[in-house]
Amino acid sequence: MIRLRRELGFGMKILLAMSAFVSLAFPVTLARAQASSSSEGSARAAFDVVSVKVDKSGEVGGAGDRFPRNGRWRWTRISLRTLVMYAYNVSQKEVFGVPSSMEGPGSTFNIEAKMPPDTTPARFRLMLQSLLAERFHFAMHREVREIPVITIDVAKAGSKLQKPTGECLQRPTEPLPDEYPCGEIVTRPQVSGQEVSWEYIGRSVSMAELVSTLSWSGNGPVFDNTGIQGLFDLDVKYQVRLANNSEDSEDRLNRQVDYERTVRNAFEKQAGLIVDLGMMKKHPMPVIAIDHVEMPTPN
Repeated sequence: MIRLRRELGFGMKILLAMSAFVSLAFPVTLARAQASSSSEGSARAAFDVVSVKVDKSGEVGGAGDRFPRNGRWRWTRISLRTLVMYAYNVSQKEVFGVPSSMEGPGSTFNIEAKMPPDTTPARFRLMLQSLLAERFHFAMHREVREIPVITIDVAKAGSKLQKPTGECLQRPTEPLPDEYPCGEIVTRPQVSGQEVSWEYIGRSVSMAELVSTLSWSGNGPVFDNTGIQGLFDLDVKYQVRLANNSEDSEDRLNRQVDYERTVRNAFEKQAGLIVDLGMMKKHPMPVIAIDHVEMPTPN
């Protein structure tokens, strides 16, 4: 077991961003499915209409949705690494071989795509894989590497996950605030004053969905060490204070430690799971290794 040098995790980055934009709306619906190769995706699915343009604004930072809404998906200044992350349902730290020429400002993309409104997350990923293969001439292979991961373990008191009630919606296009899709985890922060309330709500979900949620959130690769099988309902909520952009590095590190402690306590008390974002262990993991990629062909 090793404790690596901490970097600001996704949660703290969101807290910092919210300090400047407290009205930020950040609903995210997450799910995990078996990823296939880019060639498989190209043969199976494609967007009805898609536009890919290199961003020339010179601005840093992007914005977009995890999954399409009502048959539309848009991203402003998305990086190749993030696009691969979405397409293959892995964390950014599980993507290797991104050319240096396609990292950083000046090498991000503005993408708009249309597809049927009832497109599932799994099919959406195949569409992204097709996009990568056709427009970026993307090719990759999978290999196993020993990398630092965050593990999910069962707490000493045992799991508190609830049996699925079945009270969820199949493929909703726009669920109401108190409705949740089946088989997916919804996370969204609510800002009140100087505090942010986070919630992880899942109905008829599996550990794979939870792994995907935490991996996608910028925490790094996540490994399920619980052995929990089958479906369950998940309800985890916690509150943290907004970060201050003027804080020095030591204050930010302390706040990061507090954030990690809050997340761990919430999952342990409410779900009977240990999720320690500050403790990483080396573990063999399948990763995406890029063999070839080019700047996208014009529309």
